[in-house]
Amino acid sequence: MEEIKNLTVTGVNHYYKSEKVVILFDDETKYLTFSGCSLIFDSGIIGQKIKIAEEYNGEMGFVIGLKSIGLDADDYKYFLVKGEDGQEHYQNQIRIACKSFEVEFIGKGAL
Repeated sequence: MEEIKNLTVTGVNHYYKSEKVVILFDDETKYLTFSGCSLIFDSGIIGQKIKIAEEYNGEMGFVIGLKSIGLDADDYKYFLVKGEDGQEHYQNQIRIACKSFEVEFIGKGAL
């Protein structure tokens, strides 16, 4: 996910019925697609320049949240996309529990 660092997030589209999230960027040639999304914690990523974009081991909030809706936390991958540090540790980021993800490349202005 190195290719999205230093890009600015311009939108986050949630497709609830298809359990998909797409993150859009200012350069209009790349976007992130997360599929099989059952739980997302978004604390204000729009307008942020990406500093961290990585897969991580998850957290207790995901385990509790997934278990409360009858899902197994071990079936998911966990991603953190974070901008500048906020006043609180959880600000300016989006954390996603999903089955898969990909960085997609498109022609400028195609979306």
